[in-house]
Amino acid sequence: MPCSPRALRERLRIRLPLLLAPMAAPAGTPALCAAVANAGGLGSLCGAELPPEALRAAICAVRALTDQPFAVHLHAPVPYVIDGDRIEYTRLLLAPYHDALGLAEPPEPMPPPSFEAQLEVLLDEGIEVASFAGGLPPDELLAPLLAAGVTVIGTATHLLEALVLEESGVHIVVAQGAEAGGLRGGFAGAPERVALGTCALVPLLADHLSLPVVAAGGLMDGRGIAAALNLGASGVMLGTAFLGCPETGLSPACRERLLAATELDSINGRLWLGRCARQLDDRLQRELASEAGNLPVWPVQQQLTTALRHAAAAQDRPELQPLWAGQGIALLRAAPAAGLIAAWIDDAGRRLGQPLVQPPELPNPHVDDDGSEAVPTALPDPATGDDAGRDEPDGTEDTEDDPAGDLPDVGDAGSLQVLAAAPADELPEVIWHELPDPADEPAAAPCAPEPAAPEAGLPADAAADWSLSPVATASLDQLAAEAAPCEAERFDEVDRPAPLQLGATAPAPPATARPLAEAP
Repeated sequence: MPCSPRALRERLRIRLPLLLAPMAAPAGTPALCAAVANAGGLGSLCGAELPPEALRAAICAVRALTDQPFAVHLHAPVPYVIDGDRIEYTRLLLAPYHDALGLAEPPEPMPPPSFEAQLEVLLDEGIEVASFAGGLPPDELLAPLLAAGVTVIGTATHLLEALVLEESGVHIVVAQGAEAGGLRGGFAGAPERVALGTCALVPLLADHLSLPVVAAGGLMDGRGIAAALNLGASGVMLGTAFLGCPETGLSPACRERLLAATELDSINGRLWLGRCARQLDDRLQRELASEAGNLPVWPVQQQLTTALRHAAAAQDRPELQPLWAGQGIALLRAAPAAGLIAAWIDDAGRRLGQPLVQPPELPNPHVDDDGSEAVPTALPDPATGDDAGRDEPDGTEDTEDDPAGDLPDVGDAGSLQVLAAAPADELPEVIWHELPDPADEPAAAPCAPEPAAPEAGLPADAAADWSLSPVATASLDQLAAEAAPCEAERFDEVDRPAPLQLGATAPAPPATARPLAEAP
């Protein structure tokens, strides 16, 4: 049974079942993260490419703009092979584009930021929510996050990945449909084979998981939000829909390119990252598409293109940088984030026939301001509102009439009579305190208890309903085998290209080169 939006909101301490998709700079900024958080959703800060100190500074920048919860997103570490031949060949391919931007020749790739150090920053800064794509951290790195009470969000592109994430102890699973912009977040199987759309993926995961499922991919407005919730999602994640906001760090030329794009401009490619990602078509994609199989794998290729991407963004050259965008790009609007969110949530609520806003949290009448348990009190007289008989904290009897201030809790006998006698200006607060969450579906069942973290490795048999069956485990092994790194084919079997002259428009491929199998 799918979890209700309330389960997601309560877990994340947000008022709206809406999450910002993690987007790298220049689109993703602390300002955009804070704007979504202040509007009632969950902001997200993409820290995958940031060294520890830069990540800490970005977190501080978000906190200077909001006191609401937000997530920090990282890429799960994956093993990879350093192939010197592929690296050198790619540097030759990229040299003319570096020259066009006035850059020196492409540098050797640097190791990615220390993942362990990034996690330490999250723990040091008391981050409440951590999200991951491309898998999860190893058990020894995930355990400290779970022990610290951090809510962990994983990303799945098909059911087997989602089951693995659930068994690993995550609290929320993002169902990333093939329409989503940016990096594909899967970790088992070739993305081209498991490219399930959001409408097919969300109900599948909602039916098989006991965790909240967040729909991502192709959602651009209230219609998409309502559709995703009707499919069984507990919430939605939007990224491309925010690309027209002034809170992004996109240049005017990039924003203009995005606003003019059509649904046919969004393509999948490996050229920029060495891993499948959805973006707008650009010059490098057109001129070097045939070389995709000859490039290093993720994250080596990402490191090789870092200088080019940053320089193109700084010089406002959209044709020489990847503009990550999903298939809904033709529906993009230019407006501040708060205004978009308000319009989307209002429209979705009308279509669903119920509001999606979490009511404001009221003080707990059983807890005093200092956090201690309040002294039990007697009920007021429903007819007169006289609260005589209530004891003051010092033990003396309170004889003062205060029908508005001493209303009983929702479970107290006679509460309806007291509501009828209460002043009109007090009713909204009392009603919000008494009625169930209006966003709950009438037939929605509470989420099943979260399973305990499993032992290392997957179970050999299905010990519970959510465990992987032998058939599922075998299927997962098959997908992993199909996605084996392409380094199995030796690059030295291909004729090496001659060195290119800087300033050439585009390098010509080797005359006898044959594309190698694509990397995962």
